[in-house]
Amino acid sequence: MLLNLIMTAWTYSITLTLREKQMVFYLLVLVIGIAEGVSTLLFEQLGNLQILGKMINVVIYTTVAYFVAKNYYFFRQDGGLHGKIRKAQETTEYLL
Repeated sequence: MLLNLIMTAWTYSITLTLREKQMVFYLLVLVIGIAEGVSTLLFEQLGNLQILGKMINVVIYTTVAYFVAKNYYFFRQDGGLHGKIRKAQETTEYLL
């Protein structure tokens, strides 16, 4: 739990300063966490609460990875730090 809190603070710092390499590294850490959670669920004997906890972790990691990857993709499509200005209609499509 402490590691998740540290990773959240680190990710927020990355987002504010737009450090691209660290964002990719964070995505890699999330994918490793997802793979570890799935392998634990498939190959280890766990109690009911442990299974539920692992399933919740995998779902949350997958959701966070999806949103981080989506925003990183839009960031790269818009030209990175030297991006182009969006119109109001395009902004609403981007947020959805």
